[in-house]
Amino acid sequence: MTFKNRLLFLLCAGIILLSLGCGGSKDLSRSKAAQIIKETYNKETKNSKEWRVNTLKFEKHEQDEYFVIPGGADPKILDAYKKLTDHGLVVMGKITIGKGSGQYNYDAMKFTNKAKPYIISEDKFDGIGGRNDRVIILLAEVDNVEVTGIAPVTVEGAKMSEVEFTLHYKPTPIGELLLKPDKLIEKSRLPFKLYDDGWRIGL
Repeated sequence: MTFKNRLLFLLCAGIILLSLGCGGSKDLSRSKAAQIIKETYNKETKNSKEWRVNTLKFEKHEQDEYFVIPGGADPKILDAYKKLTDHGLVVMGKITIGKGSGQYNYDAMKFTNKAKPYIISEDKFDGIGGRNDRVIILLAEVDNVEVTGIAPVTVEGAKMSEVEFTLHYKPTPIGELLLKPDKLIEKSRLPFKLYDDGWRIGL
């Protein structure tokens, strides 16, 4: 083997070993975990039809025009919704539920076109089973994920990691008026499992 061929062989071998070393790493990095968590949380939030930490569910009673304000009996909560009115996101109103001695008046509101970009789920009343109209409103999206720890574990031969992290939410215009500052930070932990195509959340 000539010197030139030997040099070429060593160079190719080095490239192969380097690529194997990089591609063979199966450890879950903090940056990769943060990316997966952020994408998963935001995707699941927008596909959700139920209440989540960063969403709020509103329901109508039968076929009323307005949605009941959750906790509207609390003056502080009512003040927050009046701020939504000031920003053109809702229109306030009243609804009456019940008859006779069982009749009650409730503070209520309906969403304007300005609020429509933040409606992530909407179900209409169909008269079956007494189900009401309801909407799910997006209050905040995950803006940043701070991974604070990764603990590698093996469960029944499968390579896994438990990831501890802090979510930092960015509020929507509605969330800015309804969410308290302490709700914009959430600490949690999740299991990750290594598959043939990479790491995924879940057992």
